Amino acid sequence: MVFLHPGASDGLTVGTTALGFPGYRVELRSPWERGFRFKSLAGFLFYFPSTLRQLLTILGRERIDIVNIHYAIPSFGCFGVLRLITRKRLVVSLHGSDLVPIEPEQRGLHTGVRYLLRSAHSIVVPSQGFRKELVQQLPEFAPRVQVIHNGVRFDSSTEGPIPRAPDVKRPYLLCVAAHNRKKGIDVLLKAFVKVRGERPDLRLRLAGEGPLTPSLVKMAESLELTDSVEFLGAQSQAEIAHLLRGCEVFVLPSRAESFGISALEALLMRRPVVATAVGGLPEVIVPGKSGILVPPDDPDRLAEAILRVLGDSDLRESLAKSGAAHARAHFTREIMGTSYEQLFSRLLDNPPKSTSVSKGLVC
Repeated sequence: MVFLHPGASDGLTVGTTALGFPGYRVELRSPWERGFRFKSLAGFLFYFPSTLRQLLTILGRERIDIVNIHYAIPSFGCFGVLRLITRKRLVVSLHGSDLVPIEPEQRGLHTGVRYLLRSAHSIVVPSQGFRKELVQQLPEFAPRVQVIHNGVRFDSSTEGPIPRAPDVKRPYLLCVAAHNRKKGIDVLLKAFVKVRGERPDLRLRLAGEGPLTPSLVKMAESLELTDSVEFLGAQSQAEIAHLLRGCEVFVLPSRAESFGISALEALLMRRPVVATAVGGLPEVIVPGKSGILVPPDDPDRLAEAILRVLGDSDLRESLAKSGAAHARAHFTREIMGTSYEQLFSRLLDNPPKSTSVSKGLVC
């Protein structure tokens, strides 16, 4: 496996990734930048012969059979051209925000992304829910779209009960999400007004940041929640794990969600989860068994579900135990890796147990 990262560079830069894999950095340009059409096209035409030569050097030097693009960005459209002049297989893995606009005013599929998808032998999405949305919007790609669920690294320390973080002085709800419209943090703030009315000792801690952070802070002030809501900003994985260990309930109030990786991480940490029934979340969470699902954009239903879990210790323990078991059984990195391996084997017309060695370029 070889990794390629787009970035500013005078030429082909060679290095090694943190996991020890060969890595390259190449400057990739898009000929279709909105607002700079002529300038971006001129720059692309000038630099593309050099870029193409560098990419062909990587494919030849590393004997690459498959190129797997993660996150469809316009500059990766050059791999569509590369497919035309080579026999390499092209797989594009979509993750949600690279295709579905974060804000309503962002409409239309970028020309470079559309060309990349048209060039792909296979398009991978992380959930059946997201596949349904994609096919409804772009039916032309339906025959090549398949689902491979995301996986997370399983820590054996989550086998038993997770000990509470030692510095927890006041019980809290936790939400880990970017602060944009589709994550529905505004809905959670409205729901928390009702929750706090029943549980005045409870705090709401929000890990994440984004374009709506200032307006969400103002909203918390207008709802008189300043003393009970904490805006923690961006957090490291270690800090998120620490926050998960201490929370009473993990809440994800999304309006749209291609998969729901933060909810999955909460399940693995044996925390009860309340989330919305959108996108891939009903695949991550078995309703009523490994978590509670409610409709999106409904603060009253969200508050009722949170209060129900908070008020029933047996339910909390049952959800935590079943959720962790469901996550370990269906969403490990090993399962995800096997699914990709099977896909690559099919594209290369090799049986999964083939002794031939194939090499992939991950972008």
